[in-house]
Amino acid sequence: MFKTNCRKKRKFLNTSISDILEFEYNIKSNDLLPRFHQNSNDEKGEWSSYLPLEYFDDEQFDCRTPLDWLALGVDDGVRKPVPAFCLLPINDHQHRLDIRDPEIQWKWQLSGVLDYDSCSKLWFVQKVDSNGRILGDYGKSVENEGLLPTGKVPELDTQYWIPRIQVMFLAEDPHIFAKRVATAFKSRQQHESALKYNLYLDCMPNEGIGELSNAVLKRMIFLAKGGAYSIKSGKRLDSILQNLEKEVTFEYWRSMNDIILRQLIERQKMQYCFIQLPEVKRRKIPWKGTLDIPQYDFDNIFQSFSSKSMLTKPEAIMAICKCEYECLEVRSKSLFHVSLSKYMRIEEFEQTQSMVISQVSIFLKVSIIEL
Repeated sequence: MFKTNCRKKRKFLNTSISDILEFEYNIKSNDLLPRFHQNSNDEKGEWSSYLPLEYFDDEQFDCRTPLDWLALGVDDGVRKPVPAFCLLPINDHQHRLDIRDPEIQWKWQLSGVLDYDSCSKLWFVQKVDSNGRILGDYGKSVENEGLLPTGKVPELDTQYWIPRIQVMFLAEDPHIFAKRVATAFKSRQQHESALKYNLYLDCMPNEGIGELSNAVLKRMIFLAKGGAYSIKSGKRLDSILQNLEKEVTFEYWRSMNDIILRQLIERQKMQYCFIQLPEVKRRKIPWKGTLDIPQYDFDNIFQSFSSKSMLTKPEAIMAICKCEYECLEVRSKSLFHVSLSKYMRIEEFEQTQSMVISQVSIFLKVSIIEL
């Protein structure tokens, strides 16, 4: 294990992050940071990036938490700088300039990580001197975030607060970190191209495109209202519907301009080579019109159910049928004698009614029980 770690350490130290980015991903160090536009009348549209790279950083590439990285520098209770290569300005006397200023030249330089701010997610780093050491104001080695006896942090020109995408620890694989930077760089290019493309759509004229028919708008409004009474009788409903119609019409114009611009770029690719079309996400079409149902062992489950239930036995089914028949027989009985074929005296009717009640009572108490 020790030999393996030593080999990895030597391999990581002999690998340059700037060379990997430049030769494998065609990314230069100065292209990673956003820049001000030097020429606003660029006919080719070759604009530099204007969004910070850390916005597109994928933290899933990180193999340790910030506290774990800082813990690598703890020795006998003293926190020392964690060695890392950081993307920092070559000239340390340009702190007053904006990081997007074209005068600033950036380079991956050996540094030490001193601290981490969880609120801003920035790392506090300091460059090494000509002797490869990290020293404070009084020529002493920096320990415990470089705090002075007064509890304050000295403000040195070689110290910077930078995001994680500009910090490559010596203990991590340079190839994985280069892939992390390249992924963020590509994602930034895609988002910037999409923003510019949508700006082109917003600037295109809407005259001559046409509008949605009233029947389509009425259908949309009907579906939007639904059957809710509160929506149909709500206050300020008319103004809301007018704003909804304007928004739908605007989106319709925008969709038509999108189709027109895509067709124009396809016909004149050389003239509009600076426009990168956003990828249209198409819905995956199923190869069949039915839903996939997970496999279900019906035979075994039915057999298991049958072994635990009496309702599958012929004897039980026959008994249930007979019970149902007897229940229907009882249901057909009546306590009242209503089928009179001829008129009779009241005494005769009372006698007949008493006989019917007696027969039904005997059937319910004796006959049906004996069955």
